[in-house]
Amino acid sequence: MWFLVAVGVLAVLLYRMRAVPLKTTVPLTSVYLPFVGTTWSLIYEFVWRKELSGGEYEVRELDNNGWKPYAWAHFGGLSGVFIVDPKDIKHLLLDRFHDFEKDLSDKFEELLGTGIFVSNGAQWKQQRVTASHMFNRRKLRERMSDVFGVHAVALCNEIAKHADTDMPFDIQKHFYKYTFDCINEVAFDRKKSPADAAFQAAFDHIQKEIPTRFFLPWWRLTRMLNIGSERIISENMKIVDKYIGDVLQDYEDRGIRANDSTMTGLFMEDAKETGNSVCLRDVLLNFMLAGRDTTGSALTSSVYYLSLNEECQEKLHAEAAQVFNGSSEALTFDDIDEKSPYSTAVVLEALRLHPSVPENEKMTVNDVVFPSGTVVPKGANVTWSPYVTNRHPDYWPDPNTYKPERWMSGDLPDDYTYNTFNAGPRLCLGKNMALLEAKVALLTLAEKYSFRLKKGFTPKPLITITYQLGEGGLQVHAERRI
Repeated sequence: MWFLVAVGVLAVLLYRMRAVPLKTTVPLTSVYLPFVGTTWSLIYEFVWRKELSGGEYEVRELDNNGWKPYAWAHFGGLSGVFIVDPKDIKHLLLDRFHDFEKDLSDKFEELLGTGIFVSNGAQWKQQRVTASHMFNRRKLRERMSDVFGVHAVALCNEIAKHADTDMPFDIQKHFYKYTFDCINEVAFDRKKSPADAAFQAAFDHIQKEIPTRFFLPWWRLTRMLNIGSERIISENMKIVDKYIGDVLQDYEDRGIRANDSTMTGLFMEDAKETGNSVCLRDVLLNFMLAGRDTTGSALTSSVYYLSLNEECQEKLHAEAAQVFNGSSEALTFDDIDEKSPYSTAVVLEALRLHPSVPENEKMTVNDVVFPSGTVVPKGANVTWSPYVTNRHPDYWPDPNTYKPERWMSGDLPDDYTYNTFNAGPRLCLGKNMALLEAKVALLTLAEKYSFRLKKGFTPKPLITITYQLGEGGLQVHAERRI
């Protein structure tokens, strides 16, 4: 007992030594207590109750303070400032881009290493240039269309088994399998493997535990002691690392072909041409997180809102019939993009209400004054949330209502008001790939099925890196159309 108390006191003292002075122009959150700060509230809400997903905590706070920036603190030191004004977000993501850095490398070190999502400076720029070249390759775009189409048909066949019984089932599970199979083939030219299930389970466990590092100031100490959530991360990383090691070994054994159109091959090819050194292990895990989880989340949210809106489903069905037009020929990337504006709107609107990555965070490397007048000292974190900005009543009419039609007009929001795909120099390079992957699946399903939510079912979001549902996933009924 006394050992644990001593460890706790040591953790607090170490945190105080590293803490940023509590100096900012914005008010502290309403749950602030002297010395303890907001630590107790974050632990209670996110670690103990686990009932608020990313963004919901902030919306509740903003409803109380008139949707203005606020700060939170741990043990007398400034932990961070939350911003919500699109002008402030643009200041962070574009105008003063070099005054901020990702402060995530230590929190995501085991999982994402030095990958593009967590790196900064020259390391990030090198990977960004290489990835940009890769995504602009026509052979990759053509490969994506083919792979997504094949796996969408397989997804449809799986849904058919449930439609025949009219029993409710978890469609989120099928979406994550679809996106996993797609990224495995597009990125690695790898077919299904007996090790896939264990890898995905371990990958999910790690993502559920890493967020505790944002709420517990003493998480580095628990990692050193290998206890609690840190032990879970450590054990599951062994499974993840072995899987990725096997993928790379398999890829190497088969040899890199001159006309290789996989993401891995193109990335390695571009890396050689540009002279950039890369850690393929980190690259692949970053691809996996982006390719499986974010699009799986987008599909789950899309079907959730479609299952509540019969009119939207009918419009999507009509578009699917027009896109496919009874043809069995594979559609190209450009065909789908040009012929499916409504399915694009369906996905964008679902991602407005439930962004796949609901929150983002950067650290100031200089003192910063935002357009709103908010002052943040060097070394403090600045957090912004697409979940919050996308529901801001000043920028969105009927912000909590699902309306795909709002995306069909020419008056579209800029990337800072709708920052689901990030913005500025870090705008998501895989945005078009993710939209294509989601649209191919939705159109293929909409042509043959309609969905309705299980009676009495309420989704229960998980607190994880990306937005996803826990305990039962998304329970729906599928009904055949043809």
